[in-house]
Amino acid sequence: MVGYPNRVYTMHRVPLRHNPCLWVVLTVLVVLLFTNPGAAKTLSLDSTTDGITSENAFGRGSFFYLKIIVDDPSDIAGCSFTLIYDPAVLIAPTVSVAGKSDHPDGITSSFPFTFHQGPNPADEPMHRQYAGSGTIYFSGATLGPQADGSDEPLSKVLFTVKFQVRSDADFGTTTLSLMQTELFDPAAGYGSDNDGDRSYGPGDTKDTLPVLVGTDMTTLGDGDLTNDFPILLDKALADDPPLHLASMDVTIRYPAMVSSQPSEPQIVTAGSAPVTLSAAGGNGEYTWSVIGPNGGDVTASVLSDAQGASVSFRPLTDNYSGRYEITARDGRNSELVREIIVPWGPSKNRKQTYWKPIAAVSCSASEVPTPA
Repeated sequence: MVGYPNRVYTMHRVPLRHNPCLWVVLTVLVVLLFTNPGAAKTLSLDSTTDGITSENAFGRGSFFYLKIIVDDPSDIAGCSFTLIYDPAVLIAPTVSVAGKSDHPDGITSSFPFTFHQGPNPADEPMHRQYAGSGTIYFSGATLGPQADGSDEPLSKVLFTVKFQVRSDADFGTTTLSLMQTELFDPAAGYGSDNDGDRSYGPGDTKDTLPVLVGTDMTTLGDGDLTNDFPILLDKALADDPPLHLASMDVTIRYPAMVSSQPSEPQIVTAGSAPVTLSAAGGNGEYTWSVIGPNGGDVTASVLSDAQGASVSFRPLTDNYSGRYEITARDGRNSELVREIIVPWGPSKNRKQTYWKPIAAVSCSASEVPTPA
C-alpha cells in the first residue's frame, strides 16, 4: 500500500462489502509510510480455559479462549490481521453485521481500542471483526485526543476469542495461524482486477495492510502528518509475501479411559461364574493383559479374549489363588488397571489357613499426548 499525505486509509476493506458499518472503525487512521519505523513488535498466540493458565489440549465439546498477544503494547494506535483455523475442528464465535461479537465473551479486547469523544457521550469501542469459514479478520483503532493509543494499555492481549471444539472433531492436532491481512477490493484501491470480472482469480493481485500502526506523541500537533503515524509492523517490500505472524498447535485429546468396574479390588471365588470387565474412553482400541499371583502373564488362561471393549475373567482353581492385576491399554498406550483377588478355598490337604491383609486399592489411569 502506498501512502499519500493527508489521505485516510481503510485498514480492512474486505468486510466492508458485507458490512457497511465497519467503515466507522476502519477509515479513521491516517496511515503514512514512515521512513524510520519504530522498533519491530512480535505477536503470539496462547490458549487457556481459565484466562490465566496456558493449556493446549482440549476434549470434544469443550470451550477454550485464544489470546492474541503483542510483546510490547506501547505506542500502538491501530492493528489489522487475520486468524485462520480449521472449521471442521473448531467453532468460532459468530459476528453480527455490525462487526461485533454476537455474544459478550465471543470476541473481546482489553486493549484500549476506543473512540474518545469526551465525557459525553462515553468512549466507544473501536474494534471490529468479520468472520468467514475458517477465518476471522480483526481491525482496531484508538482515536481522539486522549493520547491516541500511546498511553500504557491495560494489557498486552489485543483480542481474546472463545472457541468450542466440535463434538465430532477428529482427535489429534490442529493449527491456528495469525497472518497479515490481504485484501482484494480494487474499487477501494486494494489489489488489481486484471481480468475485469470483479472477483479474485488467477492473474489478479491482492494488497496487504500494515499489521500494527503507532502514534508518535512527540510530533502530534506539529502540523506535519507524515511523522505522526509510524508503521510498527509490516512486510519489508511490496512484493514480499504476507507476514506469517504467529501460530500454535492445539491437541484434541481422547477422553480418559474409564471402566464400569469399581476401583477397589474385587473378591472372586475360584470356580464361580465369569466376571465381565469393560473399558471405555481412550481411542477405543483396547488390549487386555493379566499378571497372576506368581508374577507371570496368565492372560490366555483367565481371559476370554485379549482384545475388545469387554472381556470375561474366569478364575483358575484355588491352587492359583491370590492377586490378579488386569490392565486394559488403548492404541495410544493409555491404560486402566483393576485388581481381582481369588481367596483360598477349603481343602482337606491344607493344614494352614491363608491369612494375608489385602493391600490398599490399586487403580490407575494414565494419559499420553496424542501423536501428531
